[in-house]
Amino acid sequence: MIEELAKTLSGIDIYLLDQVMKGRISASTKILDAGCGSGRNALALERFGCKNITAFDSNELAVDGLETNSTKILTHISSIEDYTTKESFDFIICNAVLHFAMNHEHFHTMIQSLCNCMHPKSVLFIRMTSDFAVNGSYMPNENGIASLADGTERYLLDATRLNELNTIHHLQLVEPLKTVNVNNLRSISTLILQKS
Repeated sequence: MIEELAKTLSGIDIYLLDQVMKGRISASTKILDAGCGSGRNALALERFGCKNITAFDSNELAVDGLETNSTKILTHISSIEDYTTKESFDFIICNAVLHFAMNHEHFHTMIQSLCNCMHPKSVLFIRMTSDFAVNGSYMPNENGIASLADGTERYLLDATRLNELNTIHHLQLVEPLKTVNVNNLRSISTLILQKS
């Protein structure tokens, strides 16, 4: 039984699993995994019994790998900012993607693209680097990008950008923002947002 559970849970982001446990994701939830990479979250949700999953990524090889592992997940090759659809989704996942924004404008363009896929009750799940748990250790440049202690350069979510999510894109937090300080190397925040 433990082995079966481990197989089912394999690959899923723990904070996304939290959303499953809270009932925001069920078998009938219409899901979009934006910037899915190899599809580890989409595949885990499929194992949970989710029947309506769409996933896309700009990396063609990653999407090919996802297609090899699932014939039921609808896949596309696209960046977030270029993704267009007439459909709306109940739950949108954007996990570890938005911190690759090149500047503030690019960040908001990606957010707008995600918002275009939402209806008023949709939930947008975001995990990305931020400055919320590092006590001002990082000094982002004019584009919002900082050199982190882990040797990477990432766009950082900060209080200004968070406020703009509500003001510009009409989003609001539906549960408190959670931030993890990873050994002072980087700070990762989880946002659960809904259209206001």
